[in-house]
Amino acid sequence: MSEDFLAALEGKTLLKELLKNEDWEKQFRSSLKVKEENVIKYLVQPEVLSDMVQALINEEDRTLQEASEVLGIILSNVGAINDALATSHLPALFQYLHRNTMNPRRLYFFLRVASFIFQNKSVESLKFAIASPDFTAKVVKHLSSSHIMQLMIHILNLEKQMKEQMIEGCDWSTQTNLVGNIVIALEKDPSTTLEAVYKFLNEISNSYTPHSQFIKNILTQGDCSLPRCIIKLSKDKSVSSDAIKLLDEMVLKIIMCNEDDQEFFETIKTQLSVECAGFHEMLESEDNLGGVIIGVKVIHALIKHRVNFLIDPSIFNCIDLCFRFPWANILHNVIVNVIVYVFQSEEDTLIKSFLEAGLLRKIVTGLATQEGVGYRPHLRIIISSMHASPSAFAQEFFAKDPLWTRFWEIMEYRDRPEWAFNFAETKVREELGELLYGAIPKSLPLSGDSTEIPTQSTTETSSTSSEATQPVENQTTETSSITDPVADGEAAVVAEPTETQRTEEAPEAAQPVAVENVATNNENVEKSAEVTLEGTEASNETKTETTETTEPKSEVETTEAKTKPFAETTTEATTEPTTNETTTEASIETTETTV
Repeated sequence: MSEDFLAALEGKTLLKELLKNEDWEKQFRSSLKVKEENVIKYLVQPEVLSDMVQALINEEDRTLQEASEVLGIILSNVGAINDALATSHLPALFQYLHRNTMNPRRLYFFLRVASFIFQNKSVESLKFAIASPDFTAKVVKHLSSSHIMQLMIHILNLEKQMKEQMIEGCDWSTQTNLVGNIVIALEKDPSTTLEAVYKFLNEISNSYTPHSQFIKNILTQGDCSLPRCIIKLSKDKSVSSDAIKLLDEMVLKIIMCNEDDQEFFETIKTQLSVECAGFHEMLESEDNLGGVIIGVKVIHALIKHRVNFLIDPSIFNCIDLCFRFPWANILHNVIVNVIVYVFQSEEDTLIKSFLEAGLLRKIVTGLATQEGVGYRPHLRIIISSMHASPSAFAQEFFAKDPLWTRFWEIMEYRDRPEWAFNFAETKVREELGELLYGAIPKSLPLSGDSTEIPTQSTTETSSTSSEATQPVENQTTETSSITDPVADGEAAVVAEPTETQRTEEAPEAAQPVAVENVATNNENVEKSAEVTLEGTEASNETKTETTETTEPKSEVETTEAKTKPFAETTTEATTEPTTNETTTEASIETTETTV
């Protein structure tokens, strides 16, 4: 070493000035490599080491090159430097955690030094962390930084090792209330902290088993403050998704892994029952759809992890929420997830609870409704999953229920190839309504059905409205609707058979019109027969033909001459006789045939 270099070392020249001299820099690096005594004495001097710490953490006044030089010196693992740093300079070093923003590269340098100190001077470092009033709070503040999180994991691993070695006074997480600081951070900034806490607990699970006392202590500290905070945040719409994820995938999973620990389980049950009761109250809302969805999601998580002691019996009626919010598809999907999971899980207790709550009848009622609703596809998914349930109890229950058997018979209507889709859907709803309430189906069956075809009486004073669907060959579907019930003397509009149908059904469907003494009673006929047809011209032609006819004509001949093909209406005419006069009665009996 040169004399001027030794003089610089003895004069406590700061490292940044020392390295500016090219000759001194070479001598310094070669001496540090062999750990020369004079250089070590120089580096452990308080003034020099303090300036080195500032070069590491001062982002405003010191360059990254200086920070890199300090990092290299500390990582050279000189015992005297480590001792001096751990003894006197840790408060200054960890002042860096007070910053709100950090340069990523400088943060990397800082964490390398901090981890190195905790690893090589574990006892001193942990005692400093315990004694420092704001160390833990500042570390938790930056929990969203993956680098800071790794520092926390590193400290917890050291704590675990010291506990195994029976070293006292190193219980950092308990003495500094780590869980309480995490809860404070969650309440202050949940949007960024929830994801960080999820990753933190996931990392902890890699170091500790779910059955370890440390993991259980995280959930039970402060009267279960952490899980209660997470459940509370689950009710907040702005962060409910992340909170439910944390509750589902981490907290409830840990709870059920320790269900054999009676003391732990009772503590959890006592502290969480009140918080979870709020979700069941959310399900009763009539207008807060977002709250209802959150409530169902949380209940789904409880069911999935079999946390039965937190499940309220009201959830077994969750299908009613579909009817309360008929167009809320997000809610319907969540309900589908809940019920499908139950019936595919072989949890006979839960399955029994849902079935005894009337789930099957409610689904059939929803599918039978004539109104346009958004939940019908979801109900079909649910009942299909019930049909495919591997639970022996469920299948035995269904086998004894006549409603179940008849329901699937009716649902087979949708698979009939000769039926148009819309007609089949209408038919299914009508049959389900008849199954539930004993109502007479409004629509008529298509041809090929063995059901007897009802006819419409011409002697009734009023006729009920009905729906008839008339499929035509080479067409997808044609649908005509019956008019509202008509008053006495008015004609009812029904679906008229096609020309092909007339030919095939003429011997059975067409009845001759008997007209007697037409010339004598022409005036009575014109006064009493009011015929409703499509278009005024068709009506006039029909009346003229009726008055001029002297011989009976078949319905087929009359209709073919007067109406267009595939007409949607036919005529029912009834003439009442007058006193002391010859009575002329004309009735046309129309059989509605649907193919």
